[in-house]
Parts: sequence; structure tokens; C-alpha cells
Amino acid sequence: MHRKDVHEQNKVPYAIAVTAGTLLTVSFCLLSLFYGKSGDEAVWHQILCYVRIPRTAGAVLCGAALAVSGLLLQEALHNPLASPSILGINNGAGLFALLASLLFPGRVYARSVMALCGALLATGLVYLIATCAGFSKTMIILSGVAVSALMSAGINGIITFYPESVADKAAFSLGGLSGVTWPVLALAGALIMPCLLGGLFLSRGIDLFALGDETAHSLGLNVKRHRCLTILAAAVLAGAAVCVGGLISFLGLIVPNLIRRIFSQNLTTAGSLLLCVLYGSALLLAADFLGRRLLYPYELPVGLLISLLGAPFFLGMLLHRKRIFICPDFPQLISQILRIGNNINQIARVGNENRHISKAQIEKTQELAKCSRKHLIDFINWCIEEDKNIPKSVGLHTGKAINNLADSIRRLERRLEIIEKKL
Repeated sequence: MHRKDVHEQNKVPYAIAVTAGTLLTVSFCLLSLFYGKSGDEAVWHQILCYVRIPRTAGAVLCGAALAVSGLLLQEALHNPLASPSILGINNGAGLFALLASLLFPGRVYARSVMALCGALLATGLVYLIATCAGFSKTMIILSGVAVSALMSAGINGIITFYPESVADKAAFSLGGLSGVTWPVLALAGALIMPCLLGGLFLSRGIDLFALGDETAHSLGLNVKRHRCLTILAAAVLAGAAVCVGGLISFLGLIVPNLIRRIFSQNLTTAGSLLLCVLYGSALLLAADFLGRRLLYPYELPVGLLISLLGAPFFLGMLLHRKRIFICPDFPQLISQILRIGNNINQIARVGNENRHISKAQIEKTQELAKCSRKHLIDFINWCIEEDKNIPKSVGLHTGKAINNLADSIRRLERRLEIIEKKL
């Protein structure tokens, strides 16, 4: 059985994935709300209404927003390493949120609007720089790192010179949910819920991105507009999440990639989006609960725990991408293709010179053509399996090589049929 078929069979069915995600989210919600209940009933009621419910709801909204934002960016940019934190969107929203706190202190609406503007500005800068420098997966990441560093310098400058602009520097810089209030939650929900529905509405068009821009356009999709709307929705989700939980990194990278590797079984974008909502919420709820309990009565910022998980995960993905290009399969397949192409050229030259070809030579050549077709199919399956890990330039050259080889094999088989009839 092909390696890809075995890999797909080992993945968890979608119904089980949804059920498990729902149970995890509900379980961590209950833990976050009711674990450690004690004291006077009236006091507990106040804590529940004004601290724990907003905090739990904030974790659900923020986790869902960041996970879906990462999914939309990865699908729109064809890059599994894209996420709001890596591309600088979180830092852009954070910088403008701090500016709003400095210029318009105490105004929640101004903070949300400015954070949204910062997220959009950072997204636009990354897209512009990557386009000017040669749009590729690597260039997108490098542009995001540069923009992220620029925005991060602005954040550190404001915190250093105007410390009163942010009440809890650690909670904002590392991400935290201790300061979530009902007004912040209402504004964030008003931005996040429509964008989640918008992502669902855009999902059918996003599925066509995988076919390539030209094919998607031929099927009636306005690719440029659809991609811009997808990136816009991702930026708004990330900006709203920053308003709620501060600068939480890596969640938008971890959740979509784990879903693809563990749960997906030819999932549509809509199916992946639902899983991102469930598992993004569950992951942030779990990190928040652990942050509150591990060093009790002290509290760890939720973003610190996510970063401790996300940094090794990011490095692991980079090493996995590198391993693909140095694995023994790739040179072996290329070597096979070169040998097959050379044999095809020799046989075609013999046919063109009208030299005598024996029955044994024909049978041997037919066997070669059969083997060539098998190697070609294996190579195509390998490329499909590793498609998201092959750079665009390599993918284009590989596609041309596959087409040329397939044409050569078809020409060889037709020539063999003609020669066999003559004999």
C-alpha cells in the first residue's frame, strides 16, 4: 500500500475529531469557571460574573480567532508557516492598541479600532514587501519577521517611556486574560463572530486556491479579490484577539497544522475552520487554566505557556521541511526520471532511423514504458503528498518535468504500436 494511503488511514475521522474537540472545550470551560470554588456565596457570585465568565469567554473567543486567523493566512498564502504572530500582525495590533491607550486613555472603542488598524497595516506591509522582493513562501516569512521586529520595537519603546499606557506590561507583552472585562468582550465578539462567519462564507473559494490561481480563475473565482478578503478577515480576527488577550504568539501556527496532520481526511476549509474554533479555544483555555494553577497563588501569563509549546513546534516544522529535500526518495526519483528520459530518447532515435527492431526489443521496450509509467505515477503521488512542503519554484519545475515525461511516454507507446504493426 502506498505510504500516503497508510498515512490517511491513520488519521482520525472527522466526526470523532469534532466530538473530541467539543468535549475538550466544554471540559476546560467548566474547569475554568468552577475549579477552586470556595468562600461566601455572594462573593463567589461576584467573582463568577465579573472575573471568571469574562475570562473564560475571552479565552474561547481569542483562541478561536487566532486559530482561524492562522488557517486563513496559511490557505491564502499557500504557506503552512504563516500565522498572525510570525507575520507581525499581532505586534502591529499591539502597537496601535498601546498608542490608543496613550492617546485615548480609558476608551475601549478607540483601543479596538486602533488595534484593528494596526493589524491591517502590518498585513499590508508584509504583503507589499513580499511582493516587491519576489513573492515566495520564504519571502513572506522573512517580511513578516522584519515587520514583527519593527512593531515590537515600537511596543517596547512605548512601554519603556510611557509605562502608564499599559496597566500590566507582562500580561500584555506575553499575553494574558486576567484583565478581560465585559465591554472589551462585547467589542471583540462583535468583530470576531462576523469574521468567523465570513471565513465560512469564503471557504468554498478558498478550497479552489489549492488548484492554482489560473485554474481557480477559470472556474469563475475572482482570485485576487477572494485572497484579499481572506487576508482581511484573518487580520481583523488577529486584531480583535490582541484586544482581548494581548500578544499571544504561535497559537495560529500550532492549531491549523496539528489539525492537518492528525485529524484531516481530505477536509474542506469549512471543516478545518470548525476544528480550529474548537481546538483553538480548548488550547487557550487549557493554557490559561494551567497558568493559574501551576504556581498558585502566582499566575503565569498564558502567552508564555503557548510560546513554550509553539517555539519547538515551529522549529520542528522547519526541520521537517528541510528533511523533505534531503530524504533519499527525492534524489532517487529524480535519478529514475533522468534514466527513463534517456532510454526514451534512445528508442525514439532508433525508430526515426528506421533501423530493424526485433520482437524481443519491442517487448523489452514495452516493459520499460510500463515501468516508466509506474515510476511517473509514484512520483506524482509523492509530489501530491508533500505538495504544501515544496516551494513554488520547485513545484513549477517539477510540474513541467512531469508533463514532459508523460508526453514522452505516450509518444513512445504510440511509436511501439506502429512498429509492432509493421512487424
